[in-house]
Amino acid sequence: WYFQFTPHDTHDWDAQEPLLLIDEEFRGRPRKLLVQGNRNGFFYVLDRTDGRFLLGEPFVNQTWAEGLDDSGRPIVRPGTDPTEAGTDVCPAIRGATNWWATSYHPGTRLFYLLAHESCMTYTKNDQEWQRGRNWMGGTTRLADSAPNRKFIRALDIQTGRTVWSYAQSGEARTFSGVLSTDGDVVFFGENSGSVRRAGRAERRAALARPDQPGMESLADDVHGRRPAVRRHRVQAWLLGVRAALTSNVFA
Repeated sequence: WYFQFTPHDTHDWDAQEPLLLIDEEFRGRPRKLLVQGNRNGFFYVLDRTDGRFLLGEPFVNQTWAEGLDDSGRPIVRPGTDPTEAGTDVCPAIRGATNWWATSYHPGTRLFYLLAHESCMTYTKNDQEWQRGRNWMGGTTRLADSAPNRKFIRALDIQTGRTVWSYAQSGEARTFSGVLSTDGDVVFFGENSGSVRRAGRAERRAALARPDQPGMESLADDVHGRRPAVRRHRVQAWLLGVRAALTSNVFA
């Protein structure tokens, strides 16, 4: 079987984001699931035994689709393809998320990922392809007045609803993944360069103030020492590589 997330993709939203294999009860029956936060802005739940589409909900602001039909195919809004004058579309070309490692906690039944809220102006041109030279057939730039912020978000796999969201500070340059532990702590990399952690009490604060960056009660430096931060950066990077290498081995 196969499943195509973004047919006729004109915004470079390829689907190389990690695919998580989860054995979990879904809507009252045990299932072998495949879940993904996709670059196109939608969170997907599939039955990995046959590719059946079970759920698809946006986890960022997206403007290119009215939603997904019963088969999971996007209902594309007219006028969202790139034009010579430029078309503003959300999410940005880097996607609502990307290859960064995600995590699922069987205790909380939540899916954790790094989400990017942003929009871009997509253009097209008649530049001819030439061997050995970069070619995109168009350009992109940050749309006027567009947000450009990254969040750590926890999604309910049963509904796709965002349960809590932590707004990172900075210029949205981090490419860190997330890691959840059996002790119900979520670790992630911050734009500041620190590795951060969020426990139950801190996540309750995020529920109350989801768009406030830099809350000290939400995220604390791990050990507070640079050597520890560097060590965790390496582990987070390896986690992302390992997820990328194994994410397409299924069915």
